[in-house]
Amino acid sequence: MIDINNIVEKVLSNTNSAVVKYKIMIEIFDTDKNDTEIKKLRKELDESKRVQDIISEQREDGSWGRFHSQNTKIKQKYKTTESAIIYLSNLGLKRGDRPVDKACNYMEELLNKRLHWPDAWEKNKWFLAGVDLFITSKLSMFGCEDEKYNDIVEKWSTILFETLSGGEYKSEVVNEIAKEIIGVDIHNSYIGLNSINCVILLTNNRHRLSDDLQKKYLNWLHTYEKNVFYTTAYLKKHPKDIVNVGELSDWIVVMTYLSKLDGFYEEFKDEINWLLRLNEDNDFWDLGKALTKQRLSDNWRKQINRKIDQTVYILGILKNCNIK
Repeated sequence: MIDINNIVEKVLSNTNSAVVKYKIMIEIFDTDKNDTEIKKLRKELDESKRVQDIISEQREDGSWGRFHSQNTKIKQKYKTTESAIIYLSNLGLKRGDRPVDKACNYMEELLNKRLHWPDAWEKNKWFLAGVDLFITSKLSMFGCEDEKYNDIVEKWSTILFETLSGGEYKSEVVNEIAKEIIGVDIHNSYIGLNSINCVILLTNNRHRLSDDLQKKYLNWLHTYEKNVFYTTAYLKKHPKDIVNVGELSDWIVVMTYLSKLDGFYEEFKDEINWLLRLNEDNDFWDLGKALTKQRLSDNWRKQINRKIDQTVYILGILKNCNIK
């Protein structure tokens, strides 16, 4: 029988990473942010190598250059604003933290067309709606009260509801609904309901979705033949059959988002039990080189740091499943 509290204690006893400690205390233990220890960790987090690295490349306007597509002519660690924002969230930063507030202000200005889109404009019919989705999904990681943001979230929530209200996903139905609401069909496109941006947006706005709709969305994603777009994760494929490190990393990332939804454990029970069986010794998970791009500790030269980081991500999924 797995003992989550025992594993958490082992993590805290074996890490020097302020990022890891802060995520454990805030996201696993739900510790009050006014707690004395949390305030101390908060200061250490701000001064950590990971946070300082990402802040060092943030521009004055709150961006990291291009938003969605990489500029290969510029050398920088964080290739796009989009990837930097995801990493800020991974590190545990929230609204109220200066780099997050700067980034969110930038995205709100971008969303409301008060700033120019920094990337080249792609010549395909989905890009106009796609740009709104790219921005809104990243804002959803930190919460947003902007009117334009809420309008876009409402549109995508409605598309999901109207598509799955009959209980079965039909391409002709979703295309008709999407054309009416956002002006373009979305089936088999990079802005389809199986895109990672839709997953991020809808899971972070789950309060707008009924419990029944959340369960239907999970079941559809779980049984859908296509990958989660912008990732290599095929949710129909059991993780025990994954041999590629990048695919396993993507699967864990997608599970982290989906685990927020009602009915997640019931839908993915077999996969979660597989994760539990990987750690029958109640120690750290060891997933090889998975999650290299999502590192939390300052370095992985010591294997234990890699295992600790991987364990923190798994603990987050288990926490959402109410496994203790």
